[in-house]
Amino acid sequence: MTTNGSTQDIPPLSGRVRWAEGGGYFGAALTAAAGLELVGQSWDSFDRSGHVALLGGIGLTLLVAGAVIGGVTIAGLRAVGHTGSSARRRLVSTLFTFASVPVAAAVAVFMVGEHSGAAIAASGAGLAVAGIGYALVPSLLGQLVTWLGAYAVLSSVIDKTGSDDYHVQAVQGALAILVLGVVWAGLARVKVFAETYTAYGVGAASALNGAQTLLSDERTWSYALTALVAVACFAGFGAARNWLVLATGMLATLLVVPEALADWTGSDVGGAVGFLIVGVATLAASSLGLGRRRHGPRYPVGV
Repeated sequence: MTTNGSTQDIPPLSGRVRWAEGGGYFGAALTAAAGLELVGQSWDSFDRSGHVALLGGIGLTLLVAGAVIGGVTIAGLRAVGHTGSSARRRLVSTLFTFASVPVAAAVAVFMVGEHSGAAIAASGAGLAVAGIGYALVPSLLGQLVTWLGAYAVLSSVIDKTGSDDYHVQAVQGALAILVLGVVWAGLARVKVFAETYTAYGVGAASALNGAQTLLSDERTWSYALTALVAVACFAGFGAARNWLVLATGMLATLLVVPEALADWTGSDVGGAVGFLIVGVATLAASSLGLGRRRHGPRYPVGV
C-alpha cells in the first residue's frame, strides 16, 4: 500500500476478517442468484411493474448491503474507499458494482415497448450506478464495469441516433470505441482512476479494438489507425513505462503489418522482406543504444 509516496507493508488479514469477507461475497452471490431465479419463475405471474419491482429490489438490496457495510454515510463510504486493499473496500465495491446490472435491467423492462430510448436509458442507469459506486469506493472491478457501461451507452446512442446506413453506423461505432480508449487513457493521465496503471492498459486496448473493428468496413483507415495506436503506445511506454501499453503496441504492430501486407501486396514477399529489414535494423539500434547506456557513466544502474 502506498501512503504519501512511501511503501508500507499491508498487514495480513485475520481469520475472522477473511471469513467475514468470504461470507459477504457468498451472501451477495446467493442473493443475486435467488433473486434471478425468483424473477424467472414468477415472470409470467407479474405484469411489467412487478418485473421492475423484482429486478429493482435485487439491485436495491445489493446497494443497501454495500452502504451498510461501508458505513452508510457518504463520508464513511469515501473513507472505506481510501483504506487501501482492505476487505471492506473490496466487498463494498463488489456489491455496488454488481448492483448496476439489475438496476439497468429494471430500467430496460420499465421503458421497453413504450420508449424508443430504452437501451440508452438502461445502459445509462447501469453506468451511473457503477460510476458513482466507483467514485465512492474504487476497485479494479468497478473500473472495468464502468468502462463496460460507457461502452454500452456509446453503442446505444449510435444505434439510436447514428446513420441508417449500416456501413456508416459500423464506422461510427468503431470510432466511438477508439475515442473512448483515448479518453480513458487521458483520464488515467490526470489520475482520475485509483488503478492508474490498469487504466492506461484499458484505454490502449479500447483504442486498438476500435481501430481493428474498422477492418471489415474501412480497411485502409483501419490500417492507418492501428498503426497510429501502435506508435502512440510505444511513445506512451517511453513516457510511463507501462507494460500493458507496451503489450498493446506490440499487438497492434503484429496485427497491422500482416494485414496491410496481405491486402496491398498479396503473395509478394518483397514487402515482408522490407519490414523485416526495418525490424532488424530497429532491434540493432536499440541494442546499441542500451549497450552504450549501460556502460556510460551518466546513467544510473538499472534504469
